[in-house]
Amino acid sequence: MEWYLPITIIPGIGVLIVSTTNQMIAVSEEIREIITSDCTAFSKNIAALKLSQLGKLALATFFLYLSCALYVVSGIFSAFLAMHFLPDLFLIIGTLCLFIAIGFLIAYGFNLIHIRKKQFQNLINYDDKK
Repeated sequence: MEWYLPITIIPGIGVLIVSTTNQMIAVSEEIREIITSDCTAFSKNIAALKLSQLGKLALATFFLYLSCALYVVSGIFSAFLAMHFLPDLFLIIGTLCLFIAIGFLIAYGFNLIHIRKKQFQNLINYDDKK
Protein backbone atom coordinates (compact mmCIF):
# COMPACT_ATOMS: atom_id res chain seq x y z
CA MET A 1 0.00 0.00 0.00
CA GLU A 2 1.26 3.47 -0.85
CA TRP A 3 1.58 5.87 2.08
CA TYR A 4 -0.75 8.48 0.56
CA LEU A 5 -3.73 6.15 0.01
CA PRO A 6 -5.31 6.47 3.47
CA ILE A 7 -4.58 10.20 3.61
CA THR A 8 -6.49 10.83 0.37
CA ILE A 9 -9.68 9.60 2.07
CA ILE A 10 -9.49 12.19 4.88
CA PRO A 11 -11.14 15.11 2.99
CA GLY A 12 -14.22 12.96 2.38
CA ILE A 13 -14.39 12.10 6.06
CA GLY A 14 -13.99 15.80 6.83
CA VAL A 15 -17.12 16.56 4.80
CA LEU A 16 -19.02 13.91 6.77
CA ILE A 17 -17.75 15.40 10.05
CA VAL A 18 -18.88 18.90 9.07
CA SER A 19 -22.28 17.62 7.97
CA THR A 20 -22.75 15.56 11.14
CA THR A 21 -21.68 18.46 13.34
CA ASN A 22 -24.17 20.76 11.62
CA GLN A 23 -26.90 18.16 12.20
CA MET A 24 -25.93 17.99 15.88
CA ILE A 25 -26.26 21.76 16.20
CA ALA A 26 -29.66 21.72 14.48
CA VAL A 27 -30.99 18.90 16.67
CA SER A 28 -29.67 20.63 19.81
CA GLU A 29 -31.50 23.80 18.80
CA GLU A 30 -34.72 21.86 18.19
CA ILE A 31 -34.44 20.24 21.62
CA ARG A 32 -33.79 23.63 23.22
CA GLU A 33 -36.84 25.13 21.51
CA ILE A 34 -39.05 22.26 22.66
CA ILE A 35 -37.80 22.42 26.25
CA THR A 36 -38.10 26.22 26.56
CA SER A 37 -41.62 26.33 25.10
CA ASP A 38 -44.80 25.11 26.77
CA CYS A 39 -44.09 21.42 27.10
CA THR A 40 -46.90 18.98 26.54
CA ALA A 41 -46.59 15.23 26.97
CA PHE A 42 -46.20 14.95 23.20
CA SER A 43 -43.43 17.58 23.17
CA LYS A 44 -41.58 15.77 25.94
CA ASN A 45 -41.81 12.55 23.94
CA ILE A 46 -40.43 14.28 20.83
CA ALA A 47 -37.63 15.88 22.88
CA ALA A 48 -36.67 12.44 24.24
CA LEU A 49 -36.61 11.01 20.71
CA LYS A 50 -34.49 13.91 19.50
CA LEU A 51 -32.12 13.44 22.43
CA SER A 52 -31.68 9.84 21.30
CA GLN A 53 -30.96 11.18 17.82
CA LEU A 54 -28.33 13.48 19.26
CA GLY A 55 -26.65 10.44 20.81
CA LYS A 56 -26.51 8.70 17.43
CA LEU A 57 -24.93 11.77 15.87
CA ALA A 58 -22.38 12.01 18.69
CA LEU A 59 -21.38 8.37 18.20
CA ALA A 60 -21.16 8.84 14.44
CA THR A 61 -18.91 11.87 14.96
CA PHE A 62 -16.71 9.93 17.37
CA PHE A 63 -16.22 7.10 14.86
CA LEU A 64 -15.58 9.57 12.02
CA TYR A 65 -12.83 11.27 14.04
CA LEU A 66 -11.41 7.90 15.03
CA SER A 67 -11.33 6.68 11.44
CA CYS A 68 -9.64 9.90 10.37
CA ALA A 69 -6.97 9.48 13.04
CA LEU A 70 -6.41 5.84 12.09
CA TYR A 71 -6.01 6.79 8.42
CA VAL A 72 -3.40 9.40 9.33
CA VAL A 73 -1.51 6.92 11.50
CA SER A 74 -1.73 4.33 8.73
CA GLY A 75 -0.27 6.77 6.20
CA ILE A 76 2.53 7.84 8.53
CA PHE A 77 3.45 4.27 9.46
CA SER A 78 3.33 3.21 5.82
CA ALA A 79 5.74 5.99 4.87
CA PHE A 80 8.28 5.28 7.62
CA LEU A 81 8.03 1.56 8.42
CA ALA A 82 9.36 -1.23 6.24
CA MET A 83 6.68 -3.66 7.41
CA HIS A 84 3.22 -3.32 5.92
CA PHE A 85 1.21 -5.29 8.47
CA LEU A 86 0.73 -2.44 10.96
CA PRO A 87 -0.26 0.28 8.45
CA ASP A 88 -2.67 -2.13 6.75
CA LEU A 89 -4.18 -3.03 10.12
CA PHE A 90 -4.78 0.66 10.97
CA LEU A 91 -6.30 1.17 7.51
CA ILE A 92 -8.69 -1.75 8.00
CA ILE A 93 -9.69 -0.65 11.52
CA GLY A 94 -10.18 2.93 10.26
CA THR A 95 -12.41 1.67 7.47
CA LEU A 96 -14.45 -0.37 9.95
CA CYS A 97 -14.86 2.74 12.10
CA LEU A 98 -16.00 4.65 9.02
CA PHE A 99 -18.64 1.99 8.26
CA ILE A 100 -19.83 2.04 11.88
CA ALA A 101 -20.21 5.83 11.66
CA ILE A 102 -22.15 5.52 8.42
CA GLY A 103 -24.37 2.92 10.10
CA PHE A 104 -25.17 5.40 12.89
CA LEU A 105 -25.91 8.07 10.27
CA ILE A 106 -28.25 5.72 8.42
CA ALA A 107 -30.06 4.87 11.66
CA TYR A 108 -30.28 8.60 12.39
CA GLY A 109 -31.84 9.22 8.97
CA PHE A 110 -34.49 6.53 9.36
CA ASN A 111 -35.35 7.67 12.88
CA LEU A 112 -35.50 11.29 11.71
CA ILE A 113 -38.20 10.38 9.20
CA HIS A 114 -40.14 8.56 11.93
CA ILE A 115 -39.96 11.56 14.28
CA ARG A 116 -40.97 14.02 11.55
CA LYS A 117 -43.98 11.85 10.66
CA LYS A 118 -45.06 11.91 14.31
CA GLN A 119 -44.68 15.68 14.44
CA PHE A 120 -46.63 16.26 11.23
CA GLN A 121 -49.34 13.81 12.23
CA ASN A 122 -49.72 15.61 15.55
CA LEU A 123 -49.91 18.95 13.72
CA ILE A 124 -52.60 17.61 11.36
CA ASN A 125 -54.57 16.20 14.27
CA TYR A 126 -54.23 19.52 16.12
CA ASP A 127 -55.50 21.48 13.08
CA ASP A 128 -58.46 19.08 12.71
CA LYS A 129 -59.51 19.77 16.31
CA LYS A 130 -59.71 23.52 15.74
